[in-house]
Amino acid sequence: MAKYQSDSIKNIALLGHSGDGKTALAEAMLLLAGAIDRVGGNLDFDPEEKKRGSSIAASLAAFEWKGKKINLLDTPGYFDFAGEVKQALRVADTAVLVVDGKSGFKVGTELAWDYSDGVSKCFFVNKTDDENANFDNVLNGLKDQFGSSVCPVIVPCQAGKATSYCNLITGEAFEYDAKGNAKKVAFDASAFEDYYAALKEVLAETDEELMEKFFGDEDFTKEEMINALRVGLKDGSVVPVFSGSATAMTGISTFLDVVADSFKSAADRTDDAGIALSASGDTALLCFKSVADAFGKKSFFRVMNGNLKKDTQLTNLRSEQGEKIARIYTCVGAKESELDELVWGDIGYTTKLVATNTGDTLGGKEAFAAIDFPKPYYRQAIVPKSKGDEDKISTGIAKLLEEDPTIKYENNAETKQMLVHGLGDIHLTLLLPSLRAVMAFPSNTASPRRLTEKPLRRLIRQKVSIRSSPAVPVSTVTLRSPSATAKKTVLPLHRALLAAPFPRTSTPQLKRVFWKQCRRASLQASP
Repeated sequence: MAKYQSDSIKNIALLGHSGDGKTALAEAMLLLAGAIDRVGGNLDFDPEEKKRGSSIAASLAAFEWKGKKINLLDTPGYFDFAGEVKQALRVADTAVLVVDGKSGFKVGTELAWDYSDGVSKCFFVNKTDDENANFDNVLNGLKDQFGSSVCPVIVPCQAGKATSYCNLITGEAFEYDAKGNAKKVAFDASAFEDYYAALKEVLAETDEELMEKFFGDEDFTKEEMINALRVGLKDGSVVPVFSGSATAMTGISTFLDVVADSFKSAADRTDDAGIALSASGDTALLCFKSVADAFGKKSFFRVMNGNLKKDTQLTNLRSEQGEKIARIYTCVGAKESELDELVWGDIGYTTKLVATNTGDTLGGKEAFAAIDFPKPYYRQAIVPKSKGDEDKISTGIAKLLEEDPTIKYENNAETKQMLVHGLGDIHLTLLLPSLRAVMAFPSNTASPRRLTEKPLRRLIRQKVSIRSSPAVPVSTVTLRSPSATAKKTVLPLHRALLAAPFPRTSTPQLKRVFWKQCRRASLQASP
C-alpha cells in the first residue's frame, strides 16, 4: 500500500441494527476496491462469527480508493457488543449508519446515533434491490426521527428492485453490472426535483452565499455542493443519506466516490477534548482495542499526534512503563500487512505490548480521554471441570478483561463462585469459547447463586469433631435459628451430647460451624 498523508486518510465506522447489512456493505467496498477477491469470511473470520453468521467484534480493513486511504471499522449490531461500537467510534471520524431499505430504522439505529454523538454521521439505506424496499418511507422516517439535517444524496431511480441510482450532487445516474462497475445512464431529472430541493435546502445552511442563491431559486454548481457537503459533514450540520445494495453491488462505487471527495479526513481532527493534535507534535498513540489469543496480544491504536516509525520507544502514561513499537501493521480482517511508518491520524496495530491495555495513551505529555464503556449487569458463574483450575480460570479471565473492558470479574466470597458480568446473554454465552481460545482448558458455566433473605424453616444439623480435649468424643449438635441470614439474631444453641459433658471452650467452634451451615443451607434454598 502506498504512503498517504493525513489529509488523504478517511477513518469511517459502520454502525446499525443487527442484520441490516453492515458487514456485507464493508465486504462489497473491499471487493470493489480490489482488497479482497471474494465476499464472505473476510471480516467475520473468528470461528464463533462463522458459526453464528454475524459479527461479534469490530474489524479493521484498510483499502485504497481514488487516491485516498480508507480505514474501515466494521462493528457488531447486537446490543451485547456495544463496547466494540464504542471502541470504533473513539477513533473514527465519520459514522455510517446502515439502514434496511424495507424495514427502515430500528432501535439499533437509534442507539448507534446516540453512541456517535460528536462524530460526523451519514446513513446508507441498504437492500434497495428488494422488491418491497421503499426509499421514500425510509427517508421520511429518518427525517422525522433524527431531524431536518437529514437529506438525500444518492437516490434509487426505481421504487423497489432498484438497478440504477442518481447522484444528486453531480446530477448523474448510474447502473451497475454484477461486479459493481458503474455505467452512466440517462434519467428523468424531473422525477428528482423534490429530492434535489431538499438537498439544496440543507446544504444552503452551510454558507451565506449558498443561502442567498437558494432563496433566489438559483442552482448550485457541482463544486459548491461538494464543498458544502464537506463543510456540513465536518461540523455536523448535514447528515446525508446514500442508498444501494451490498449484495447486488449497486450504488457502492458512487458512495465510495463521495467518501473520497467529501468525507472528513484524519487531518480535520485537530483537537481531542482540549488536547491539540497535529503532525508536528510529539508522537502519541491511543490504544482503542486489544485482542488476546493463545499467541499473545494485538494492540490497535490511532496515531493521535506526530508520526510513528518502527522501533519507536514510547511511555505508557497510565502504567509509566516504556513500550517498544517493534512492528507496525495494518490489515483487512485477518490478513495483515507490515508497514514502516504510520502518519498522524492513521490507524494500525502492533503486538507484544506488555503494560498497555485498551484506553491507554502511549507517548505525549497528556493522556487522552478513555473510552466510556457501558456497565455490565448480567451475571454468570464459571465452574472449573477439575480441581485446581481456579487459578487458570482467573488468569484467562484477566486476559479477556484486557480484550473486553465490558466484562467484569468477581470472586464472590459468600457464594463461593467465580462470577463474570456481561452486557447480555449472547455476550456471556461467548465467554467460554473465548476462555478456551486464550487458555485452552475446559470449564463450564452455571447460574449465579444468591443468598435468600427468607427464613429457613428447618433444623440445621452438623456432626462436629471437638478437638479441645482428647478425652471428649465426637458430639452431635443441633442448632436452630429463625433466620439463617440474620447474624444479629440471638441464636438458641441446643447441645445434645452423646457421651460426655460438652466443654464450653468449644462454643466458638460451634458458632463457626453453625454459620457455615447457615450459608450452605441458604444457597441450597436459593433458586
